[in-house]
Amino acid sequence: MSVKQAVCRAWKRRPSKDVEYVLAIADSHVKGMFRILRWYQDHEEPTRWAFDAEEVPIDIRQKYENQKFRMYGPMGYTNIIS
Repeated sequence: MSVKQAVCRAWKRRPSKDVEYVLAIADSHVKGMFRILRWYQDHEEPTRWAFDAEEVPIDIRQKYENQKFRMYGPMGYTNIIS
């Protein structure tokens, strides 16, 4: 399974529409960064959410890849893009 496949589905809740980017974090390190295109109910687990995504441009992604991050908030997201 790719990083994108793993991060794009089976979310317990649909995050706020204000959330534009998702970091894929494993062992406290960023493994990928994606821009959310649209949310929908997960077809395999209807009580969860999934989203279509695209990778962010390399210049943005390089700022965060392999950086160490802690999880924030109830779902593990925070606004880090400025």
